[in-house]
Amino acid sequence: AWIRGLGGLPGRTPLNARVTGRVACDGFTLENVLFESQPGVYVTAHLALPADPKFKAPHPAVLMPLGHSDTGILAPRYAAHLAQMARAGFAAFAWDPVSQGERRQSAPAHDYRDNCSTEHTRLGARGWLVGWNFARFRIWDGIRAVDYLETRPDVDLSKLGVCGTSGGGTMSAYLQAPDPRIRVAL
Repeated sequence: AWIRGLGGLPGRTPLNARVTGRVACDGFTLENVLFESQPGVYVTAHLALPADPKFKAPHPAVLMPLGHSDTGILAPRYAAHLAQMARAGFAAFAWDPVSQGERRQSAPAHDYRDNCSTEHTRLGARGWLVGWNFARFRIWDGIRAVDYLETRPDVDLSKLGVCGTSGGGTMSAYLQAPDPRIRVAL
């Protein structure tokens, strides 16, 4: 009933996922990932993998949905959290929500006073016209993030948790409810 109240969820379509870059960092490797949560809806993400040889693949994984930040996954607090999880032995995965980071919807010329919260409100109001809640899109991106991790042989999906802060904490609860692959939500 809750999912129906959000306007339902889209059907699964090909992810068309690819790693677009890889950087060796202090104690972890960071991969830039791009996937499609729906056809033509691109999601930019970072996957941080442990570099310490004491952590053997496949790694337990943690999804890291973000709270509000105009810079998305590049916000220092989120980047630090991702690195911390990878250094602790987890495959840590964070993605830019709609209206944040590389997924901003407004052209810069029209966006000088707005922030991601304003964009969320604008997009949410448009969705109401067709019976969709904005959370529908955030949840679906998270479910598709799990679908992406499922394709990775270096990730142990039987040990999958979700941990977000601020609005990402809300998303942690929202993601665990419809997806039984997520074992723990913090």
